[in-house]
Amino acid sequence: MTMRDRRLLCFIAGSTLLVAVYGQWTATLAPYLAEDIAGGVEIFAYIVSINGAVVILGNPLARRFVERTGPLTALPTGCAFFIMSQFGFLVSEALTGFAISMIVFTIGEILVLPSEYAMVDEISTVQNRGTSFGGHSISMLGSFLGPTLGGLAHSAFGGTAMFAVYALLAAGGALAFCVGVQMPLPVQRD
Repeated sequence: MTMRDRRLLCFIAGSTLLVAVYGQWTATLAPYLAEDIAGGVEIFAYIVSINGAVVILGNPLARRFVERTGPLTALPTGCAFFIMSQFGFLVSEALTGFAISMIVFTIGEILVLPSEYAMVDEISTVQNRGTSFGGHSISMLGSFLGPTLGGLAHSAFGGTAMFAVYALLAAGGALAFCVGVQMPLPVQRD
């Protein structure tokens, strides 16, 4: 049933693209900062701490936002924050710019994560909930996809290309979720 549910397949594709953006962000941002930005190693240490602080402080607010607006609003909002953060990283040259960009990125992260799971839960029935969430776990391939694509883009074309790739992946993830929501329910077979 899981592979026949085109809505779920869209959600898996969208989640895979989004995990590529947020799943292993340290794997590509650290080399970029170390190689391309003066004082990048120190900046990286600060922004990792900023990420953790925003996750801890922002989670209750994000949860209320997702509950109030619904996952279909919160998810594209989180993707918009991802896109803005990538442009912020691209133009940043010092700690202040990177810190602000990391705050924006982390807001996207804490909006997207619960929204993804809420949307999978919404399209699942009692009978297929386990297989839906099991199928959704395929999206963890994004943890491989993100560093690979980002690293290749950075090596070949520099930080501009890397951040553009991540912005496009975030936009693609949001689009896949929006397409999935518009799809009809799968046909039930006895």
